Amino acid sequence: MLPPNDTHDAQARVLLRSGVILGLVLTAVGLLHSGEPRPDASSDAMPTGSVARVNGYPIATAIYARILGGVAAERKTAAVERADRQRILDRLIDEELLVQRGVELGLAHTDRILRRQIVTALTASLTTEATEIMPDEGELRRFYSEHSELFARTDRLSVAQIFLRVPSASQDVDVYQRAEQAAQRLRTGESFEAVNAELGNEPILRLPAGLLPPEKIQEYLGPTVTQTLLTLPPGQISDPIRSGTGYHVLILQDRQLGVAPPFETIRETVLAQYRRATGEKAVIAYIADLRTRAQIETAKEWETVEEEKVLRGED
Repeated sequence: MLPPNDTHDAQARVLLRSGVILGLVLTAVGLLHSGEPRPDASSDAMPTGSVARVNGYPIATAIYARILGGVAAERKTAAVERADRQRILDRLIDEELLVQRGVELGLAHTDRILRRQIVTALTASLTTEATEIMPDEGELRRFYSEHSELFARTDRLSVAQIFLRVPSASQDVDVYQRAEQAAQRLRTGESFEAVNAELGNEPILRLPAGLLPPEKIQEYLGPTVTQTLLTLPPGQISDPIRSGTGYHVLILQDRQLGVAPPFETIRETVLAQYRRATGEKAVIAYIADLRTRAQIETAKEWETVEEEKVLRGED
């Protein structure tokens, strides 16, 4: 049986992980966002805008009021009875006590789930303002022009292939040699139709004719073959590429580069990207400021640390 203190610590961990995590996240976000020191517990005056104070740390009236509003809305009543108000306040006080204990236990540093929650919550708090930004039309059009690659449709490709099926593993080498022969004959100028008729097999799925986006080609040829195709310049013939069913010799006949649609047709998409980029800049700037005010040390041997072969511990 665990000693009393250990039992309490274990219970605090369970409660923090099962719901009170949010309180610690909000507390951490508030402290990090403001950069202000923790309130002095010896001060007699209740901080403005606070409904209670626990070990010197205030519980905001706004948080208490939001919960009251939620309870009132759920019960469809204009007022919440005093007993329920007391229970809500007690819950907030209990939560704050657990948050403070979680900080003392170092959970914000040692609990991986909690660390992710804090990072996510703080990042969200930094990017919230960006989601409401409304740039003028000129600035938005300038962003569209400078980042047109974000809005361009994918390239479209026209491809021909000679497919050589591998019926069994014992025939792999022979089929590969035939595939090499097919590639070489195409490179010397023989017609695709003649080489395919002599050496090729009917593919399981025949590629549609015309220009196709890479994701559609991948449905027919698979990811490995498609990735190789994307590296070819128009007119080039690939070396034999092995897939699960055989070898492919590809000819990239044409590539139509993706272009961005007109600004007017994707204005809302451009605005969303603009806001996302603005939020990312805010996070980068905030982290840069934290680094300038932090004392950071790294171990001399950090580059030689070997990765763990098996990850242990809770996720």
